[in-house]
Amino acid sequence: MKRILSLALCFLLCGAFLALAADPTPASGAAGQKWKTASNADRQKIAGQKQNMKQNTQAGKSQEQALLQQLREARMAKDTGKIKTLEAQLKALHQAEFVARRKGHQDIQKAQQDLLKDRKAAKPGLPR
Repeated sequence: MKRILSLALCFLLCGAFLALAADPTPASGAAGQKWKTASNADRQKIAGQKQNMKQNTQAGKSQEQALLQQLREARMAKDTGKIKTLEAQLKALHQAEFVARRKGHQDIQKAQQDLLKDRKAAKPGLPR
């Protein structure tokens, strides 16, 4: 009989602790839903930036391939003036692509940091 009573008391106490452990913060209410919507919008923005970066990179690669083909043709024709011009264009294209890629990565990192800051600000129970 004592075992049954102690077991029942244990279940009662465990149930009470679980009820107290429920999170009554605003993140579970309307404010939390608003934050989740904003968070999803930020995530979609980051995904859009990544997709845009991929498209720009692909366009740059196709331009580079076209310049390389023209450069091969100019070398076969031994046209030194055209070779120098195409090499300069290729170098400028490389530099522009590098700068664009670096800026794109920085923009994505900034957006991800902003998302983390917003997430921390939305959950007041977490240490900052």
